[in-house]
Amino acid sequence: MSPDPNAILAAVAEAAARPDARIHLSIAGGRKTMGCLAAIALSLYGRAEDRLSHVLVPTAWQGREDFFFPERPEDAHLVELAEIPFVRLRGLWRAEALDGRFAAVVEAAQRALRPPELRLDPARCEVAAGEHLLRLPPALMATLLLFAERARAGHPALAVAKEKDQALNAALARALQRCAGRAPRRGASLGRDEVRQRISRINALLRSTFGPDGEALCIRAEGRRPHTTYRLTLPPEAITIREDAHGR
Repeated sequence: MSPDPNAILAAVAEAAARPDARIHLSIAGGRKTMGCLAAIALSLYGRAEDRLSHVLVPTAWQGREDFFFPERPEDAHLVELAEIPFVRLRGLWRAEALDGRFAAVVEAAQRALRPPELRLDPARCEVAAGEHLLRLPPALMATLLLFAERARAGHPALAVAKEKDQALNAALARALQRCAGRAPRRGASLGRDEVRQRISRINALLRSTFGPDGEALCIRAEGRRPHTTYRLTLPPEAITIREDAHGR
């Protein structure tokens, strides 16, 4: 009979919920599947004070049906209790909100470890992540759209010229056309300081709207001034851009 993963998870979760208890879980002995499931359960619910270990014995002792430890008292030192480092994922979710099924808890961990998904609707100037929605002014939306498209295309971080950056301004003008259905006003041109200010405003709004997830959505500054570059660090598959109604 195979071990019950739900029962193993419940036992570990119950022990981890007790403030007066410390878990020392050993994966030595028993069925290998049981030890594997127990180690995963401890990774899902384990606290800083909990420990995971295994027992290591000399190769000559392995697979012997007549082995009983210790055969001789002088052999005791040959057995090693090895502590196994493990990733503690407990802080990624509210344990009480889960239904207790092993598969469901593992899926919750997978969702928590995925980067937040950034969804842009240029025509509406809307930014969505999770259940939250943010409307940006067209100029800020165009700037975020530019960095989102660069991230999706796998382009390197963007360097911005100190004075008016013609290539950047042309790209921003195209992005603004998609976001507002109009070109920027004549004479409007941005350099490094203006772009930096826009990025700062965008990041502040992302953090205030999306909470902890907002940090991963921000446009990052990399390198030291005056050689700072900027980019979105989200993977391409985490960014969705809805085709706007204005066309290209």
